[in-house]
Amino acid sequence: MSTFDPPYAKPAHAFRSRLFLLSLVAGAWWTLQFIATHVPIALPGAANSLDKYQHSSAFCVLTILLCSAYETWRPRREWGYFGVFLLVIAYGGLDEWTQSFVGRHSDVLDWFADFGGSACGVGLMFFVAAFWRRSAAASDAASAAVSTR
Repeated sequence: MSTFDPPYAKPAHAFRSRLFLLSLVAGAWWTLQFIATHVPIALPGAANSLDKYQHSSAFCVLTILLCSAYETWRPRREWGYFGVFLLVIAYGGLDEWTQSFVGRHSDVLDWFADFGGSACGVGLMFFVAAFWRRSAAASDAASAAVSTR
């Protein structure tokens, strides 16, 4: 970069491709999740015993995908994960509320499962980001040591 290049220069092609792909996958997952939770279904008998696991795992995956897209867009800013967490749990509450309009049962325990899954997703992303940064720092230190020889 020269001194005349603006600080907001276009990002590299690999960066844009990764951001686009992660955003596309996150958007597709979110759309499929919304459709799946708003299709009116009638299950015979008692409610599915795996319902809460399905809620928490779906919201964990959604949170991981959105945090990954955020990490690509704004690297090394973990506080943004908290914003993703708030967005996902707000969506979980909205999702549970709007299910009653399509003939499905809204349940606050489902929202708690959504909350727990999102919290697990953010926790995993903090762990993975810390691991990536530590391994990147070790790699940078090793390459710096090699280049000074």
